[in-house]
Amino acid sequence: MPDAPRLPADDRPAIIRIVATLVLGGALTLGGVLTSTPAVTIAGVLVLFVCSLATRVWYFRRRR
Repeated sequence: MPDAPRLPADDRPAIIRIVATLVLGGALTLGGVLTSTPAVTIAGVLVLFVCSLATRVWYFRRRR
């Protein structure tokens, strides 16, 4: 069975930043929900939203 294709080396830092931002956004959202703090929940959702937009832009630029 052939080896699975690996990510290009220049994509790894970007993917690490994306995953770290997703974890941060999820932690903020969950923390805001558990503590009933709307500001923290909104901040977490905004981080997730910005991360999703930035990921799309990065992905489509990378494909060109």
